[in-house]
Amino acid sequence: MRTNQTRWNALGLAVASLLCLIGAPGVAEETEAAQAGAEWKAHLEGFAGVDEKGVDFWAPRLEILFDGIELGPEQQSQLDTKLAQLFADRDKLRDQMEQRDSAAAEGNQEGAKHYERKIEITRTSLKPINRMEQLREVLSEQQKSAYDLNRARVFAKYRKAAAQRARAGGKNPGVR
Repeated sequence: MRTNQTRWNALGLAVASLLCLIGAPGVAEETEAAQAGAEWKAHLEGFAGVDEKGVDFWAPRLEILFDGIELGPEQQSQLDTKLAQLFADRDKLRDQMEQRDSAAAEGNQEGAKHYERKIEITRTSLKPINRMEQLREVLSEQQKSAYDLNRARVFAKYRKAAAQRARAGGKNPGVR
């Protein structure tokens, strides 16, 4: 029994390797994307205040956004600063929401409205389209053209996924 399982495992590995070698559509790209996504995931997990949801959201997008773009040390440092700010702003949003809820629970409608306005401003800045534009700022003019193409790929990929979720009755998650 174990011998048959070992054979099937070896056969599966051989077939997958063969498909990568002959260029089966998507197999090699998915493998490379998974490796690059894992690298971004590991990189993001080093940031303070980052949660698993944020890493799972941004790692695959960053992998596509920076595909084929070589960042210099200064650019990487600037990018890290912007990413750290993104996660800090997510924490800020959570705090603002707690303060709004607390003010509302105390009957302080003016305070709740005040925090609601702050929440709206923070949510707008956290929208992926706005954050992607901020990340673009660290690039040279030549890198920006590649980034813009990659950004279009990100939008196409995730709009398609959102449409599929909607057809299946799933909810398209917002920035929270």
